[in-house]
Amino acid sequence: MGQPLSAIVCIAALIFILPVKVHSQTGSGSIAIMTDGDIDASEFKNIKIDLIPTPVPRNYSTRVAIDTSRLSVTYRYTITEPDSLDATIVDMQTLEIGDRLNRFYSRYGEFRDSIMYENHLDFLRTGNEVGIRPDFKKSEHPVYYDVFTYPGENTRLVSERFIKTDYQYTEEVTPIDWQLSPEQEVILGYNCQRATGTFRGREWQVWFTYDIPYNYGPWKLGGLPGLILRAEDSSGSFVWEAVSLIRPEGCPIYRHSGDVSPRNGADRHQIRKSSRKNTNKMLEASWKLPFYMSGSSQSLYFNDEKVDTRSISSGRTWYPRLELE
Repeated sequence: MGQPLSAIVCIAALIFILPVKVHSQTGSGSIAIMTDGDIDASEFKNIKIDLIPTPVPRNYSTRVAIDTSRLSVTYRYTITEPDSLDATIVDMQTLEIGDRLNRFYSRYGEFRDSIMYENHLDFLRTGNEVGIRPDFKKSEHPVYYDVFTYPGENTRLVSERFIKTDYQYTEEVTPIDWQLSPEQEVILGYNCQRATGTFRGREWQVWFTYDIPYNYGPWKLGGLPGLILRAEDSSGSFVWEAVSLIRPEGCPIYRHSGDVSPRNGADRHQIRKSSRKNTNKMLEASWKLPFYMSGSSQSLYFNDEKVDTRSISSGRTWYPRLELE
């Protein structure tokens, strides 16, 4: 119970403040959250927690170049909870198109990793907890996944990060039955045409341009005779809007490997094979109940009294699940 808050954040990768004294034990470690206030254990059961799980930063130096980017498109990605006017999450995500593969990832995530990992190394060397922090605004938050598409093999490798592990699965690229519409719109100076289609339970409308003859787009969307510059699901919960497009010269496309830094093995990032179903199930649990970490056992204590975690709410009943089936 005597751990400093900074150490707790490092272990659990959760940043929040509660007016309670809590000790949570899980199959993967322990968390202690301590503040000056006290409340009754019965009241604790009614607390709602509103936070987004944030993984431990990856070792930025372990990236491996796997291709060269010919075109780089950055999208502003917003997730908005139904019946809300404010975006729950705002992320900047980039599609890099190479000769052999494409990579889609969070630019905010790369930025956060590069800064926070250097801070972590500095703390190990000097014990200094003061360092540069990513200056994210309200709602700005990295969405930690990498999507690698291999057009020549018609396959896709998806890597989802949870705490300190990248869970990866491979799937076939399934075609989307797009219906073209006559409506047009100008995005980043390019004339775009509207198309609609359904992918794994969600209806999408997208805007693509014939002027950039790549049949790709954000995330897993693609298969049109031109690059997708805007995509939105029918509920308005998920929106990608292209904000920049560059043609870099000799810029590598990277993939993160396992963490080979000289730290304790238990703290290193790991890569594990998974499935889309199991990965989504785990991420949904972490979103709805951030106390959930890993393993099957979990006990939560309030003022040394055990609390039934089934009575705790994160304040969320909705999970931003892109694929409904």
